[in-house]
Amino acid sequence: MDVTKRYSNAKVGEMLLEQMIMIHLTRNQDKFNLLILMIAKLYAVVDGNACPDNEDATANHEVLLPGHTLCMLLKERLQELLQRTKTTILLQAKSQLLDDIIEEEQVFRQVLGKVHMDDLGSRFDYLLATGNLVSQSGLDLQQVSGYTVVAEKINYHRFLSHFRSIHRGASFSQLRTTTPRKLLPESWGFLCPVHTPDGDPCGLLNHLSRTCQVVCTQEDDLYSQATQILTVLHEGGMVSRGPQCWRVR
Repeated sequence: MDVTKRYSNAKVGEMLLEQMIMIHLTRNQDKFNLLILMIAKLYAVVDGNACPDNEDATANHEVLLPGHTLCMLLKERLQELLQRTKTTILLQAKSQLLDDIIEEEQVFRQVLGKVHMDDLGSRFDYLLATGNLVSQSGLDLQQVSGYTVVAEKINYHRFLSHFRSIHRGASFSQLRTTTPRKLLPESWGFLCPVHTPDGDPCGLLNHLSRTCQVVCTQEDDLYSQATQILTVLHEGGMVSRGPQCWRVR
């Protein structure tokens, strides 16, 4: 994490918690509660009182939408341009005396002239045209190719199916195990059990069911939904035991 030296240790700690640790939660209290819940579940799994989560279950996955990938690529590219601009400004300041710099606007024009802004859109064009991702960090993704497909217009339904397809990832096609390809019971109603191709992508390339929609829930809506779920579970006879660190506050 690249931070300026002007930030205090407390500010750097806050940025670390916000950007690196459980970034899907915005309140530190929620992050602490989740850590305690994870530790309690770890002890329960070791003692044999609980089973580990299935990493292939749909409930433990999230959908990476095209906008997410493009925004991450844009953020990384802007950071690269800002870092290059910073380096150019520092070199310009070292090569000239401060007394010789009369107009700041002229200096910034010289600096920005050395930074090629055309590179900002070239990676988007390359990604959409080839499906290959050019990134220095990799954007924490498991593959660098296969992100786009050509929408075939064989018929109307075939064309629409491209916009409801979900691929598990090209890296799973090289695995010798078949567990990532299985459609588990909790996936029914969300992923279509029939609409998957034969051959190498079988079970990895699925399609959303007709009534399934991908939603991005705001935090306030998430807490209200969690409260409603807990209320329904308690009305159905669920009994809470132990420290209730998971309770929504």
